[in-house]
Parts: sequence; structure tokens; C-alpha cells
Amino acid sequence: MLGYFKRFVDNFSKKYNVKNSEKYIDLIHYDAEGKIFESKYILKDIIGKSNYEVYQCISKNNKNNCTKEYACKVIKYTEQESQINVEKSEECFKKYFREIYPLSCKKKYIVKIYEIFIGQQEMKIIMEKCDTNLQIYIDKYLVQNQYNPKMIDLLKICLQISKAIKFLKEKGLAHRDIKPENILVKQQKQELQIKLTDFGLSKEPQKKDNQYTQNQTLCGTAGYQSPEIHQEIEYNPFKNDIYSLGSTFFSIFSKINCIVIKQLEKNQISDVDELNSQTDSRIQSSILKQIRNNLLKKQKDIKADFDISELLQGQFQQTNIKNYYEICELTNEMLSFYQDKRPTIEKVVDRLQHQIKGETE
Repeated sequence: MLGYFKRFVDNFSKKYNVKNSEKYIDLIHYDAEGKIFESKYILKDIIGKSNYEVYQCISKNNKNNCTKEYACKVIKYTEQESQINVEKSEECFKKYFREIYPLSCKKKYIVKIYEIFIGQQEMKIIMEKCDTNLQIYIDKYLVQNQYNPKMIDLLKICLQISKAIKFLKEKGLAHRDIKPENILVKQQKQELQIKLTDFGLSKEPQKKDNQYTQNQTLCGTAGYQSPEIHQEIEYNPFKNDIYSLGSTFFSIFSKINCIVIKQLEKNQISDVDELNSQTDSRIQSSILKQIRNNLLKKQKDIKADFDISELLQGQFQQTNIKNYYEICELTNEMLSFYQDKRPTIEKVVDRLQHQIKGETE
């Protein structure tokens, strides 16, 4: 099995100019019965669940009897994959290598991976453990006013996420499921360290005549998907990432996701002024996705872009942010209905760096 995997990685490495491809082989253990994993790690409490489960995990037999804490992602194979034997299927390898490859690149803004255990029914990935994800951070600290950040703090979060997306693009990959739940947060001294994760939907866009070909695969998460995903038309995966990233910026800056969901469902909130006046940090229900979907419906109906500055203005004043126009303008462009109007990730990084520099001068 490892011989097959080595050939696959060698071919992948030549195609993408990946250096030191042998390091990927060293990460992999074929562990049909799970005995190798059990000899090295202990699974503890579950700390996350979506299409897969994430557990707290501690190591065994460390020097000086000092255990180390990790996160363990457990990915169950589909019934079809189990039947055809994942270790013998190139398509299965491609699918799961999309998850493994970015994690093993040891980039500052990508969550680190330490070992992979391939079993008969599931794959276990040992990763660095972070404190929480960005969605929980937004809900707990920003929405509930436990932390009143400065403009520069929020911009630095956005810049770190953008640099992770830029790194993926440099490696020829589009993430295709950018959202706060897939962005991990780790406290490093006085600053937050942002880590991108969950690359199961990542895609390598093909090029033709020096242009990226369009994709039609439905992917992403409601509330963060671009208009073209909703319309089920061809799209540029990198431009789709920009829209999802803009939607994530909106989450970070808006603090709107604390309004009672039933009010929107019953059409009790009809305009922006009422929306801002109803915002109350004591209310825990989140409707940010529904708000975005309503805005998206307007986009689909009139095929025009919307201006989020009115939605964000009250929130920025509450968080002591003096000048929000630049980030509003950037986020508006990223949330454009039209793919070709959205900035590239390189432009997003440049503009955020420029704004951070302006805040520190």
C-alpha cells in the first residue's frame, strides 16, 4: 500500500513541483486494525463534528512521561470507498490527499499535521490543537461583548486568513468552503494566530489558454456560497473563494449574528435601520446566514451589487472603529454579484496590509 502511495505522491510532487515529497510518506501509516494508532495515542472527548469528527487526543510514551495534546480528525469512508478499499483506489487517494497535502506544508497560517493513520473504515489525522474556531470566537467574544477589539486587531485576523488563501492559490488549490467554522484560532501570547483547515472540498482548477477553466461542482456552505453557486452556473473557484472570504469578513466586522432568528423568519425585521436598532448582545441566537441569504436573493433578482456600509456602520461605532470605509469598500467588492468584479486574493492581501500600516502610523 505504501509503495502505491509513494508512486502517487511522486507523480503529484512532480506535477506541482513539491520539494521533499518523502516527508508525506513518513506521515502515513497503514493501520488496518488501528493497533499502531492505539500504541501511540489516546482519544478523549469529541471537540467538533460536521462531515467528520474531531477529538481531543493525547500522546503516549513521551519522554519524561510528559503527554502532549493534539486534535485528531476522524474521517469515515463512504460505504462505496470501504468496498473498493481506499488504499487501492487512486480516486480515493486524490480525495483524501487534498485534505492532507495543504496541512503538511508547515505554513504559518495552515494548521499543522503530524501523522496520518489509514484504516479499513476510516482515516485518522493527528493535527495541532487550537483553542477554538472563528465562529465561536465571534459569538463568544465579539457578539457577547466580552472583548472590544480595535480596528487593527480585526484587520490582522482578516490578513492572516487572506494569506492562507493566497498560499493555497500559489499551490494551485482553491479551498471552496471558506467560513468561520473552518478557521481555527490559537492564542499566541498577546496575539491571535489564525489557522485555516478542512481542505476536503479543495480543488485544483485547470488552465486553458492561460485562463482558469470554470467549475460547475456545487460546494461550500449556505450563507458563504457565491451567487454563481446558488444559480448552479459555471464559476471560477478562486473567485468563489473571494466571495466566501468577503462573507467571512462581514461576519468578523458586523456583529449582527445576535438577533433573534424568529424575527427575520416572521418578517418582523424589514430594513437596515430596524436591524441595527434590534441588535442586542444579550440575545444569543444567530441569523447572520439568513441575513446574507436575503441579500443574496436581492442580488439574484436584480443582478446588482449591494452596499454593506449601512449594515456595518452602527456595529463599527460600537466597537470603537474610527474609519471603516476602506474595509467596507473592500468587502463590497469581494461580495460582488459578478465574478470578474471581485478582487484577486493578491489585491486583498495588499489592501489589508496597506490599511494595517495606516492604522499603525
